[in-house]
Amino acid sequence: MKHSSLFLVLIIIALWGCDESSNDLTEGEIVYSIYYPEEDTNGLMYDMMPTEMNYIFTKYKTKSEITAGMGLFRSAYINDLKKNQLSQTLKMLNKKYQSTYQENSFNQLNPKFADLSIRFTDETDSILNFLCHKAEFTIGGSDKNYSVYYTKEIGSPNPNTGTPFASIPGIMLKYTVENFGIIMEFTAESVHQKKIDSNDFKIGEEYAVIPPDELKSQIESIFQSTR
Repeated sequence: MKHSSLFLVLIIIALWGCDESSNDLTEGEIVYSIYYPEEDTNGLMYDMMPTEMNYIFTKYKTKSEITAGMGLFRSAYINDLKKNQLSQTLKMLNKKYQSTYQENSFNQLNPKFADLSIRFTDETDSILNFLCHKAEFTIGGSDKNYSVYYTKEIGSPNPNTGTPFASIPGIMLKYTVENFGIIMEFTAESVHQKKIDSNDFKIGEEYAVIPPDELKSQIESIFQSTR
């Protein structure tokens, strides 16, 4: 079975939420559906793949999280926009790890994202009643285009700070990406204004600190075992 990129793609997206009644929401939650258009829905591992991504945010911090395998696997990315610091946590079975990416370290570990090319278009669409602008991008020198719809009407003016998508000036509400041969479609299904507890961004002491390259190897080994 192909490698799955159930979590790695999340690091490139710093998403912000809002509700339908406000254009300047700076704290809340957004829920995305995840769809795999080219995967066999009857495949052994399909039901183990995540179908939702939860994203919480305050003015200067964001956290995106997915869960798979009935809770046996969980990965989250915590982005401190003020410090320009990105951390990742991984829980698999009874093992818990964390890593912090320094400047450019993600691209060094994932060189295909260092060759990211973004083209902005004049096309627009409405998603959850917000005006969204369309951009297209290619990764790793590929000639295959992927689309993203982002809005400037909500959230931080620089929501993608610290990611390869830092030049996109808005929250991505719909996008398609490919990694490790898996096509993934993310679509915002709901956005809510809510108070976020600052503790939600803290990483527990039970998470062992390991280097980012080791964490990446741990994650890849999970999906290699499903081949």
